[in-house]
Amino acid sequence: MFNSNWLGKAIIWALSASAIFLSACSAAQPVSTATPIADAVAEEIVVDATSTASPTPTATATPTATATAVPTPTPTPQPSFRKLTTGDCCVQPSFSPDDTEIWFIDQPNVEESAAMYGVNIETGERRLVNDRLGLYSPNGNLMAYPEREKTYIQRLSDGEIWEVKNGGRRISFSPDGTRTLWTISSSLVNFDSRDVDVYIADLNGQDGSIALTLIGGSVLAWLPGDAELLVLNRDERGGDTHLARFNMDTEEYVKIADTERMRRVSMSPDGQWIVYMSALTQTPENDGVWLMRLDGSEKQKLEIGGAYYWRNNTELIIAPADFDAPAHYLQSYNIETGELRQLTDPTLQPFYIEAGDWRVSKDGRNVVFLSAEDRNLWLIELVD
Repeated sequence: MFNSNWLGKAIIWALSASAIFLSACSAAQPVSTATPIADAVAEEIVVDATSTASPTPTATATPTATATAVPTPTPTPQPSFRKLTTGDCCVQPSFSPDDTEIWFIDQPNVEESAAMYGVNIETGERRLVNDRLGLYSPNGNLMAYPEREKTYIQRLSDGEIWEVKNGGRRISFSPDGTRTLWTISSSLVNFDSRDVDVYIADLNGQDGSIALTLIGGSVLAWLPGDAELLVLNRDERGGDTHLARFNMDTEEYVKIADTERMRRVSMSPDGQWIVYMSALTQTPENDGVWLMRLDGSEKQKLEIGGAYYWRNNTELIIAPADFDAPAHYLQSYNIETGELRQLTDPTLQPFYIEAGDWRVSKDGRNVVFLSAEDRNLWLIELVD
């Protein structure tokens, strides 16, 4: 069971797909017609493409010989779908740091507070990950959470907790787990002209200081390591935005590219490529999904649309915004070759993602999504 009345600051923190940004958009949500699986773990939806009967050998005119049967071509294997939870359970699934569990937010009954739970991908075993909601460090060893207008960090190995002096603001952990970050804005409105101070602190949130002030901008991501940030900024108040990288150690600021209505920025795992979406721009041909290198070179518009996540350094997994399709489906796009492949078939394996709530595992082998049909979590095990 899931009660929507538990929303609060801790929930807002936990609903973030990462500490800084979300990199996906949602596709259309048609009404589901798929039949849910009765068993929560053991059963799977697998298209049986191997049931073609072998041809019966036909006798020739010579009694001692028979015609050779033509081999049946080996069919392309289909991904398997597996139901992980039951009971209209949960929201915001994500993969654990080691990809062995799906972590999600649930409130099993109205007497309990919402908490973070996990389900083992292999065994289906469910456990309580943490009775608090917050943001985790990349290795899962630390969790930051708000409480009474204050921010705390908990070390999960021994339960030690310490306070971050930032007024209860959301923090982010660097990829290598050596620094923390938060921002303080001069205004809650006037987005294109307000000052945004970027604070950098030690891993425990101590000794924080302003590293950079943005004009109507935001921090989009940490670059690999702990020294550089990808930011959206303006040269002047109310001016056009641009994308830049900032080195916190050397204070080097490098403008990458001018942008217009940049949304859903996502960086490849190796930090070499950026994919983003532009929408409702002054020039309609600029609307769409764009790809470029981190230095702004090789910028190109991709012939794709919908939600996307990086599968690896050169491949995206896409949930297309295909309004003519009978159900949702997944594609892969190779940024080096331009090859677009279909990973699931909406006619053979229909599924429906609730409000764009899906994620790709770090190893690129699995996809988890919240079903719009039964409000439970399903796992797609990809075959390539």
